[in-house]
Amino acid sequence: MASRPLKIKTGVVERLIKEEDSYKNEYDNQLKRIEKIKQETPDDEWNIRKQKEVLDETVKMIPDVKQRLSKAVEELNDLVSAHEEELAGTEELSQSSTSLVTGSLSKDRS
Repeated sequence: MASRPLKIKTGVVERLIKEEDSYKNEYDNQLKRIEKIKQETPDDEWNIRKQKEVLDETVKMIPDVKQRLSKAVEELNDLVSAHEEELAGTEELSQSSTSLVTGSLSKDRS
């Protein structure tokens, strides 16, 4: 009975893990882009300022996605705990457990 909600919550955790990684990659790429612009065209203040604004937006999103990931991991953990016996040995439980471990590790690292 809990198979469908378990799949949904697992999917949410997996998506948020990917989203967090995406923002971190975007942050790194944006830093490199700003440095490149500063080296190639140091007088282009407008472009540098706009790129810094993009970087600031990315920085603002990282704590938000971490908070959503933390909440999703807690909800998935609660659901798994409530239906563990019922779902024992199923692929859904195995995938959810893997996502819980990955999500917990992801929310713990900075």
